[in-house]
Amino acid sequence: KRLSRDLLKGRELQLKAVQWPDRAELADDIVMTAIHRACFADRVLPRQQQEFEAALDAGKSHIVELAYKLEASLVALLEPLIELHRTLAVRRENFPHQVEAVARQLRGLFPKRFCFEAGDIWLDQYPKYIAAAQRRIDRHLKQSGRELEFCKQIEQFEKSFAHLKEREADMFPEARQELIRFRFMIEEFRVSHYAQDLKTLEPVSQKRLQAQEERIKEKL
Repeated sequence: KRLSRDLLKGRELQLKAVQWPDRAELADDIVMTAIHRACFADRVLPRQQQEFEAALDAGKSHIVELAYKLEASLVALLEPLIELHRTLAVRRENFPHQVEAVARQLRGLFPKRFCFEAGDIWLDQYPKYIAAAQRRIDRHLKQSGRELEFCKQIEQFEKSFAHLKEREADMFPEARQELIRFRFMIEEFRVSHYAQDLKTLEPVSQKRLQAQEERIKEKL
């Protein structure tokens, strides 16, 4: 509880400015993510109380360190995000559709429990996703044929993800992991279009996204 109280202390206004969950809720998310990374990540999940307690005991000395590292990585996102939100506010009147598309993207990146849901591999990519969104709103506002086609593809994949997400509760763990991968492949696809020099974590294309969508459906 003390750790949760200390995390992100004094940053309430910044969190509100970037439309993140409130400080207490986000602090709890950080702690739960740190516990998972320290005690249960890359391990077979315990099925008995004794196994759970053993895993917790083995990793508990790393929880505080991991929590503060995660806090630092989130704090590093605040200024770029504040700048992005400022740009969106300036562009909204003249480019409402493009601004709403980026706003929707940000809502998808930062829902409740986004730290735990994203996991460390994808959370490490967030600076890149924010930078790509900033470049889009700075440089890619004209609705060229290429841009319209790309936006159409993104919107279709977002709808596909939303439909699959509705069925997540019925998925086996493997399918859920593939769903998370699909969600962030969409983000990587944006990077490949708006900020190629930032490089994607893995090769990504329309065909690869379609194949990933089918892979998830086969596991339902």
